Amino acid sequence: MKKVNITANGLTFDCWIQGEENTQIPMLFLHGWPETGIMWEKVLDAFAKEGHYCVAPYMRGFSPSARPKKKKNYHIDHLTQDIYEIAQTLQWEKFHLVGHDWGAIIAWVFAARHPEKLHTLTAISCPHPQAFGLAIENDPEQQEMSDYARKFQIPILPEWILRRNDFAILKEIWKDSPKEHIDDYLNIFGGKNALTSTLHYYRANFKELKKNVIDLNAIDTPSLMIWGKNDQAIGRFGIENTEKYVNSFYQLKILDGGHFLIAEMPSTIIELTKKHIQKNHQ
Repeated sequence: MKKVNITANGLTFDCWIQGEENTQIPMLFLHGWPETGIMWEKVLDAFAKEGHYCVAPYMRGFSPSARPKKKKNYHIDHLTQDIYEIAQTLQWEKFHLVGHDWGAIIAWVFAARHPEKLHTLTAISCPHPQAFGLAIENDPEQQEMSDYARKFQIPILPEWILRRNDFAILKEIWKDSPKEHIDDYLNIFGGKNALTSTLHYYRANFKELKKNVIDLNAIDTPSLMIWGKNDQAIGRFGIENTEKYVNSFYQLKILDGGHFLIAEMPSTIIELTKKHIQKNHQ
């Protein structure tokens, strides 16, 4: 992998790239919280070998030069526009989009708003935002699972708790990640305003998710949803209701894993995504 800067939407994003530019079918990989673009290292390597040009940005708030301070700057509209502008900067007419956690939520919104840009969508761990909203509204299991997101709404205190004992809580989340990835995560979250900026994903969007008021078109892109049945953040309700928001090909794969599936079982994620792309490339 090689690290480059991509300027888009008035910001500069650090990005990992792998593969030959302009000669291969492009793929964009979106990480979630609390990880960074380096989480996709094995995945990028695998798809570059398959003939793809792969880009994995450090998302808004995670890139030091793409870190506006105000909470409103992390609304889903801005996060989605970042992806559109990155693709425009790269001069991609169409590409395959893969997202995990918040990256999956952004990917769903992008697919709803810009279907003409996508060959396929692969969403890992997080369901369609409207299905997720239904779950938060109606499912007691999801309401309990999302309690951490409610606590993230409190100013300052979550940052203090997460920083305690040299980010001990986050290190437990990263237990399946290689040391060089953890070093990268610690470097990012230890940066100026980084923790607050990335928590603004929750603070700027959770109320709209909870009220289920994010207005989206139905998904017309062939879509793969991958979820771990032992996920501690996302319950079955939202996952099983995602299908009704997709008008195109849709497949759900349930794995014997948790939330951080790329760290837990990268080979399985690679194989499932590869099959989805081969079957549905448009």
